[in-house]
Amino acid sequence: MVARRDQAARFLSESGWNPARRIRIAGDASNRAYDRLTRPDGTTAILMDAPPDTGEDVRPFIRLAAYLRQCGLSAPAVMAADETATFCCWKTWVTRFLQR
Repeated sequence: MVARRDQAARFLSESGWNPARRIRIAGDASNRAYDRLTRPDGTTAILMDAPPDTGEDVRPFIRLAAYLRQCGLSAPAVMAADETATFCCWKTWVTRFLQR
């Protein structure tokens, strides 16, 4: 687990999300974990941790999000990804109203 945390810290640093506050958010029915990232300037993003040793893979998510956006549909804007370590970071749609 420590190694995975170190990988996440390295990914966040390399993708420009360090320093950022990390808060664990509700997951789904998979082995993925999600954190809300908040930079000191208030910019937010979602970190997806999809451990490859559990069979998770971020590539389908990245491809589907890109395809939907190309079709003009609303989908997450992937800002950074490490397809080998299976981390993905995307822009959130949080508004001031929802943050209250």
